[in-house]
Amino acid sequence: MSLQINPDFEKWAMGFSGCDGGNLNGSIWFCGIEWGGGSEEDWLKDSVSKFEYVIEPYSINDEDIEERKKELIPQYNAKLLKMYSVLLGKEAKDYKETALAYKYLGKNGHIFKMNLYPIAFGDTKDDLWDFHHYKLTGFPTKTTYKAWCQINRFNKIREWLQENKPKAIICTGVTLHKEFLMAFCGFENIHEEVKKLEKIIIDDRYFYWMAINNNQSFLFIIPFFGNPYGLNKDEQIINIGKKIREICVINYGEKWLE
Repeated sequence: MSLQINPDFEKWAMGFSGCDGGNLNGSIWFCGIEWGGGSEEDWLKDSVSKFEYVIEPYSINDEDIEERKKELIPQYNAKLLKMYSVLLGKEAKDYKETALAYKYLGKNGHIFKMNLYPIAFGDTKDDLWDFHHYKLTGFPTKTTYKAWCQINRFNKIREWLQENKPKAIICTGVTLHKEFLMAFCGFENIHEEVKKLEKIIIDDRYFYWMAINNNQSFLFIIPFFGNPYGLNKDEQIINIGKKIREICVINYGEKWLE
């Protein structure tokens, strides 16, 4: 018997579900694996019914300071914004001012923030899949759900990439580097693509990088913004951010964000 995928879920998953949004045409994309926080039945049922929400990326109105301030609260966002400040050539400690001044997640800002997969989970383990996930999606396991996303949703992600040509795509999660490569480079010659990754070690942490999209974009795969093996110190965020900025300036020039 073949899978009976819920067409409502399919439509939802092929849009901008799982994306925090911002400017799809921005110079910097930040990409995670999936939203955190779990996927209780009511959340999932409510999400897959809101097709109008995912037709285009969400963005914060330029004048909505209070909404933008809310984005500063989660630890992941605070660390992301510290790195963004460094990419701008500013101080990491001034990340709150940076977020407001440069209109973080604004429609005309530098940043687009997304995830590979659309459903939220407490962590990335494949055993976090309950009956309500199956009932609402049609996938019996998280593994089959992810495989479907890799075959279908990743093609859509590459369409976004080819159309918008971000200069730097910064992905969080070095142990899942092959999934980021599949999303942004495709399945063809994936094992050859892995060999092209350059590994840089900084402050007892490492990240990968390579040119992609016909040398129009750089892919950076860095440690997660958190967990025991991630970027837990400002010094780590600053030094990796400086290296990414250096690579971008060398290849695009000082005004690479414009």
